[in-house]
Amino acid sequence: MLRALADPRQIAEVDLPREITTPYRGRTRVEAIVWSYIEDGGDKVHAHMIAPQVEVMMDIMGAHFADVEILSYPVAHPGWKDRRTAIVARRKKGV
Repeated sequence: MLRALADPRQIAEVDLPREITTPYRGRTRVEAIVWSYIEDGGDKVHAHMIAPQVEVMMDIMGAHFADVEILSYPVAHPGWKDRRTAIVARRKKGV
């Protein structure tokens, strides 16, 4: 199984930590971001899309597949800073 990722770090262009320090007891995890994309001209809006952290997706896939890895693709378009990523999952568990 191969799934392309909408990596929150690439969308937000900041390094989003998986876990953050707060003054409260316990731990706070940044699991995903909610974002919207408005196409040129504003005619089409892709609203309230959810992009889980890559580590969250690895944990979810790891629960169902024995072999899970990140695959990096080359930069898609001139001017883009980051490489695109995908998760490759093999050998489904329990089969």
